[in-house]
Amino acid sequence: MDREELSRRCRRALGSSAGWRDLPDGAVVDLGPADPLLLQLREGALLGRACTTPWGPGYHQRVTEVLDRLGAALPGGWLSVLDPTGYFQLRRRAELCRHFLDWAHELWSDDVRLASGGLRVGLAAEGPLEVPAGLIATPTGFKGRRWVRATRAALARARRSRRPDRPARAARDAFLWWCATPDAFDLVQLGRALCATDVIWRPVSGEDDPDQDAARRRALECFEAAMRRDPAAPVPLPEMRRLYELTGRRGEAERLATEAGVDAFWGGYREGWIRLPIGRWTIAVTDTARYLPRGRRAYTHLAERVQREEVQRARRTRQRDRDLLRGLRWRGRTGRPDP
Repeated sequence: MDREELSRRCRRALGSSAGWRDLPDGAVVDLGPADPLLLQLREGALLGRACTTPWGPGYHQRVTEVLDRLGAALPGGWLSVLDPTGYFQLRRRAELCRHFLDWAHELWSDDVRLASGGLRVGLAAEGPLEVPAGLIATPTGFKGRRWVRATRAALARARRSRRPDRPARAARDAFLWWCATPDAFDLVQLGRALCATDVIWRPVSGEDDPDQDAARRRALECFEAAMRRDPAAPVPLPEMRRLYELTGRRGEAERLATEAGVDAFWGGYREGWIRLPIGRWTIAVTDTARYLPRGRRAYTHLAERVQREEVQRARRTRQRDRDLLRGLRWRGRTGRPDP
């Protein structure tokens, strides 16, 4: 079977359930807000690979469903599938969920790694350039030790439960896609992951990253779908409002202005370059997000601090110039030094 025929068969098998995009050495299967399934053509064989542990059992089931459809399109099906959870062979969701709970509990119980600080987990492994002391970079943003302790305890309770497929929300907070079909909480988690790892919140003045419009719209779609399914879903309203502004939807942004209240804006790991015109100079500041350990952690941008300092410096310079000019004028009139 030639490459074009294989592509046609796979597209037909997937239908509208997933997107298909050809690459020079394989293809990408789009799975919505989560990571795509990567396929490679090598020596006449089609190889697929997906890392599902940072996501959750729902994403694992989704990948399995796509593999089933693609296997039906191949002349001899899949020759072998390596699934450490055993779900591809057994299709037992309870055991799949228990496997993910065990993995997450082991991860968040590694006190040696947690004590070392600067830990990056899952999708955040290549996210922030710097992790503030006492915090951990997770797929949904920075978390503190209190979150780690609460999540670890919730995961331990879920592992002992007779229904590991129905854990409390505190345990699900360790995953992004728990249900086979994402529910409202899954959609919030997926949107948070996009906000933390994909969205650039402070784009360069002028041209924006061409991929940013799609990333911001995907995050908005997750939050909007979550609110349609559950109006009480824990959607981060400050982030949602900022996304509306960045996508040009000013009306929705103004509507959320009052609803967001005093909730802190957390943003994500990608802040982009910011150019600040200050007098005759233009200052470019790279991505630097800082979390300050106050009563409620406040999110600030280094660029804003630089701007304030530069404005204050410019004011001092202007005042010094005025003082010097006044002194020169004084001496010019009287021929005496300043009093």
